[in-house]
Amino acid sequence: MHKNPQSTTVSRQNDNILLLIITHEIFRHGVEHTPETEEFFVFLGNLTYENIMDTPMFDKVPANKWLEILYDLRKHIPSNVLKENDPYETWVVTERGVCLATRSVFAVYATLNYWKTDNWTIIPEPDKLPSYDYSIDGVQENVHVDHTVLTAIHDPFDLITYNTVMKEMKQKTILGATMSMSKIKTKQNVKDLSVHQRKCKFFNDGGLKTWPVYTTNMCVMECRMKVIQDKCNCRPHFARSIEGVSTCNAMQLRCIGKVTKSLFLSETPPPSCQCVPKCDNISYQIKSSANAEINQIPTNSSHMTLIVQLPQIIYYRSLLYGFTDFLTSVGGAAGLFLGASVLSFVEIFYYGTVHLCFYMKQIIQKRNQYIM
Repeated sequence: MHKNPQSTTVSRQNDNILLLIITHEIFRHGVEHTPETEEFFVFLGNLTYENIMDTPMFDKVPANKWLEILYDLRKHIPSNVLKENDPYETWVVTERGVCLATRSVFAVYATLNYWKTDNWTIIPEPDKLPSYDYSIDGVQENVHVDHTVLTAIHDPFDLITYNTVMKEMKQKTILGATMSMSKIKTKQNVKDLSVHQRKCKFFNDGGLKTWPVYTTNMCVMECRMKVIQDKCNCRPHFARSIEGVSTCNAMQLRCIGKVTKSLFLSETPPPSCQCVPKCDNISYQIKSSANAEINQIPTNSSHMTLIVQLPQIIYYRSLLYGFTDFLTSVGGAAGLFLGASVLSFVEIFYYGTVHLCFYMKQIIQKRNQYIM
């Protein structure tokens, strides 16, 4: 029975309904609650690459404290949003702000606590994941939230980037959508090759400086942060800090706004990033099928029903022509045109090198005996 890992859902509060309970949390961090402070953190909570140029000038709070304050000011979304006991549900830091992730094995690598404790532990791949049963097509997923949110669905073994497609779930709305997926798997004979030969990477291939494992999205984000670091001499508060590199202040955030064309936000990253695809990959596409408002019902909730269409075709990366095939081809061609085989070439090599050395050694020994 074939099974497919269930999708990961990431939810982020919509910019229009972000409600920050400023007073208590600001005081908890030892920051004076003023209209200027409130305006700045409301803006920071809604920060995007599109509006980053409009960042208010603010220096009352050190930039390296911004992320922790934003984390405490996040909108409350009850746990168990998918009505299941999900051990991977957690809040993650993304380029779009602080988001709630569910069913995401790699979400831990983007949590505030993982970064603050300078943790580089690699989480073992679980033996068993919640999976869609291939024998049952048209499985339904139900998402129920009490706020207007932006949602994204992606591979459980990856993180979202800024250009990940997100769908808005407004309050008092019932949504219907169809989720289709495509899948690429890699056979063992390809895993034994080098990265240069297979042109793709597995998680444990590593190679990134700010993430303990490799995924394409992690590589893209790391490269983007490197561009920001080179051009603005800082790293934004939503990126993992690096020793010796400061966190971008308000003026430097405006600098990022000036260089957004260099950040490949909606483009393929340049070759200098060296971001090769993942060897095993699942991609999800969502297509809306229905949308209805429920204003007449006294509730602020919204509900989305996803019809899951499992992939009918799974693509495999497989080694079609290896070293053994090469030897077979050489032997076949030599046998056809020269009446020789691979063993014949081995014998030629032997008699031209090893046997010749022994022969010369014997001649030298006999010559020495004759002289004596």
